Amino acid sequence: VNTPFAYGATGTEAQRLPVLVYIHGGNYFAGGGEKPNTQLAELAARGQVVTVSITYRLGIFGYYYAPSFATPNCGLLDQLAALEWVKRYISLFGGDAENITLAGQSAGAQSVVYCLADTSRVSIRRAVVFSAPMGLTTSAATARKRTKWVEEYFAAHYNETNNRGRDARNPVMDVRTCPADTLLAVQLRYQDTHTQAWHSLPFSPTDLSQKPCYGDKVQWPEQVVVCAQEDDGSMFGPKVLWPMLTSVVFTSPAKSYVRYLQREGVDAQYHLFRWKPKDSPMGAAHCCELPLLLGTSEE
Repeated sequence: VNTPFAYGATGTEAQRLPVLVYIHGGNYFAGGGEKPNTQLAELAARGQVVTVSITYRLGIFGYYYAPSFATPNCGLLDQLAALEWVKRYISLFGGDAENITLAGQSAGAQSVVYCLADTSRVSIRRAVVFSAPMGLTTSAATARKRTKWVEEYFAAHYNETNNRGRDARNPVMDVRTCPADTLLAVQLRYQDTHTQAWHSLPFSPTDLSQKPCYGDKVQWPEQVVVCAQEDDGSMFGPKVLWPMLTSVVFTSPAKSYVRYLQREGVDAQYHLFRWKPKDSPMGAAHCCELPLLLGTSEE
């Protein structure tokens, strides 16, 4: 939490500041809310706003799909728990619990979309969605294939080759019993052997609707701003595919999402960023908008 106030300075209700909760991106396997470039400390200092950066479980730790013995989408549950914490305690940091804006970029922006659709989340006032890859979703069928690969890889490389399970002193190892560094090694191996599957985010939220038919079960924010970059797809494939990737993964789903929110009665807006660094070979690429939110006066 970053705030212009000293911790514990609750103030009166009229003195409390707006709150910005930020979910970092990183393809669901990289980044962290504790990293300096996602702290938003300068924004808090100059913008008279209390900022909160979330750290949540990533990769195979946060999104391994095995409903028979594990809760799916633990990373998303971490984000929802963080929102609960903010709602309950942000007044201790000078923040207004009734004036929360939830924002995210890339995978963090898609996480915002999933949080908004969850009936268990706390109420928020506004949301900002920066370059969410809403055209990429992971179905249960895709996740089951990924889980099968992990189980077979465990059997071949951690059990059969080490004679695990032959006696009680050398038990069979799986994702529930192995050390964390083993899980990381398995995740990296999966990514190395599935580089062609760019359309299926590795270990990402699974079997979730971005546009649910919940009716009045969801308390939608008053306002949602959805943003995309003119060349959002330029980081994710050969140049000949940039326009198609930008449209299919980012801009077209963003426009559709805005129309959906408007039908739900939300003041929803779509913005397309065309700014790009001088002589940029990738144009107005994915992440070009980040300095608007995370940049410092030295940049």
